[in-house]
Parts: sequence; C-alpha cells; structure tokens
Amino acid sequence: ITGAMRGRRTKVFTFGFGSDAEEEMLKTIAETTQAQYYHVASDERIAHAFGNCIGGLVSVVAQNVTLTLTHGAHATVAKVHGSYPTTVDPATHTTVVELGDLYGEEKKNLLLDLTLPPLETPVGSEDVVKASLTYFDAREYRSVTRTTTLRIARPAETPMDQKVNVEIDEQINRLRLADAMQEATRVGDAGDVAQGQKVVRDAVAAVLLTPSGGADGLPLTPLIAALVKDARALEKGFESTAAYRAMGAKATKSASQALHAERSNTESGGVYQNEAQVQYRSLAAAAADEKEEPRNNVASPLAGLAAPPLVRSMAGGSPPPAASSTSSSPLANTKWSAARPTTLSPSCAAT
Repeated sequence: ITGAMRGRRTKVFTFGFGSDAEEEMLKTIAETTQAQYYHVASDERIAHAFGNCIGGLVSVVAQNVTLTLTHGAHATVAKVHGSYPTTVDPATHTTVVELGDLYGEEKKNLLLDLTLPPLETPVGSEDVVKASLTYFDAREYRSVTRTTTLRIARPAETPMDQKVNVEIDEQINRLRLADAMQEATRVGDAGDVAQGQKVVRDAVAAVLLTPSGGADGLPLTPLIAALVKDARALEKGFESTAAYRAMGAKATKSASQALHAERSNTESGGVYQNEAQVQYRSLAAAAADEKEEPRNNVASPLAGLAAPPLVRSMAGGSPPPAASSTSSSPLANTKWSAARPTTLSPSCAAT
C-alpha cells in the first residue's frame, strides 16, 4: 500500500480503534502520504478524532508547500531536524523540504543546523541561506512563491548581554520530546517496556532543565507546560507489557507523529488546534451526545452538520477575501534568529 501511495499527492488519514488496531501499519500509511494517524481509545473519543481531522482539512489554506534552502559558499545546511521529507543536492547547494499542506492559523517551526567556516576577521552581517517557499494558495486559487534571507552577524566575541532565544529553545524541546516518544516505542516494541517509560521520563526531566522549561529562574512557557503534561500522560501506557500493547504503543506513536508535525491529536491537550478544529470537535461531540435515532435513519455521526461561518470561508463556501497590503503568506512574518551565541565558530542553528 505504501509503495503505491508514495509520490502521489493523495492524503490518507488513518484511525485506529481500540486495543487491537495495527498501529504501525496505520502510522506508516499516514506518514507516507504526509497525513496523520489518530489513535481512538474508546467510543467517546471518536467525535474528538474525526472532528479534529475534518476541522483541519476544511481549513487548508496552502497546499503542496515546499521550502527550498540555498546556501552560499560560506555556509552549509548540515541537518534539517524533524520528520519532513528532505532532499539534499550538493551540486546546486540546495536542500528541499516538503511541508505538505498548511491549515488555517498553523505555524511551522523548522530547526536547522548550519555549518559555517572559521573567518580571519569579524563580519558585521552576511547572507548565509536563502529560503524560497512555494505553495498553492487554496483561498486565492493561485501558485505563490515567497523568499527571505538568513543573515548572521559574526563578531570577534560573543556579546555579553546575548540571551538564549526562548522560542528556539521551545522548538528544540518539542523535538526532544517527539524523538523520545519515537525511541520509547522502538524499545517498547522490542520488549523493554520499562526502558521505554524511562526514555520518556528522562526527556521530560531534560526539558525542565532548559530555559523554556523553567530553568535559570525563567517561567515555564505555556507551550512546554502543555507538551510536558501530554508526555507525562503517555507514561501510563508503559506501566506493563499488557498496557503497552493495548494502548501505550498506539497512543505514543500517534502523539509522536503529531508533535513532529506540530498538530493536535486525540492524545494532546489541544495546544496546536485551530479554530475550525475546535468548532468541528464541538459539533461532532454534540451530534454524538444526541439521543440515537432508529438505526436505519442514521447515515453518519456527522451527517447534516453545517460548517461554522469561519470554516465555510476557509473551505471556499464564500468568496475569498479581497487582497490587502498586509500579506498572509507563510513567510510573511518569518524571523531568522540564532539558537545560541554565534561568533567566529564554524556552526550555529536557526529556525
């Protein structure tokens, strides 16, 4: 199945119901098509999962989003962190990252490792990477290309007052937790469930020692607080082999995939939900709570639901808004910033 789907633009969202679902197959199909796998632990979570999925799909604002990074002679993109499909072409000095489709209100954070050569003399500011984002605008029905450039200052000495960028620290911690969940299921699938639980706990402990995790007298950021809470909830699925096989593996694999993509799922507290997903989840839950009609009169739990005004606008139910001088493109407000002090040393990271 995955071989047939690879390379196509069709998205296949998968749902695993209960304790006997084959989560590895469902996750692989979803990943291959750049979609999402949802773990549905009980009947009560069905509306949650489908509402979240449908709310995202009807709010798509950009399709087939591709980011092309071109570096010059004085910089190399050493690594793109995360799980997005990435192609590197040394001959043209380009790295192409396929981001898939973007939902309304969605924000993507891409962490890069850059390798910079040592310099003889300080540089006030130099261009190191050009970023070009191409996508199909689903509201204006046209292809769009946006560009921006990463510039880095390389002084002789690190400024004394330079602080850690907390936003980048958050993204490092997000990937730390997502990778830990992935590693926990790897060792859990191999039979060492206790070690899998330890991997998640150790990752949470490491996150809490960072600036965005509340170290150095700084407050715990809302994002990291939510992600830590979600990760701790997953630990229960590693309390025994039976618990892991029944729910732990399924919930953790779904959560890891969603966290890598910065999207909500049935295991998360909703930190990545957009308004359309909130609305559809509420509608689906309300429909599920209604008194059940005779079976032959019920076509679907979501049958007859009217999309909220915001969703109808996003989905094309009303004419797209007139163009304005304020850009709403995914790169409109892009900021490049150093993850740690950048001097004449040969490497740094950016988002």
